[in-house]
Amino acid sequence: MENTQPAYDVDQGDSDEYRVAPHNIEAEQALLGAILINNDAFDRIASFLEVGHFYEPLHARIFEAVSKLISGGHI
Repeated sequence: MENTQPAYDVDQGDSDEYRVAPHNIEAEQALLGAILINNDAFDRIASFLEVGHFYEPLHARIFEAVSKLISGGHI
């Protein structure tokens, strides 16, 4: 049996532990700003957006706090 090689070069050094998840810090900031300015923006995304969807941990904490405040009717 013949030893086959892939038709393209496979980089064996590209380990999953070094991969960075796709993210957009500016989009996260814009979303948080929109939620703070207009609670209707929160109503549009509250059913599917979760704290774990944020790449930046600080943004996740802000979203969690603002979610609780808006849901409680405080802002």
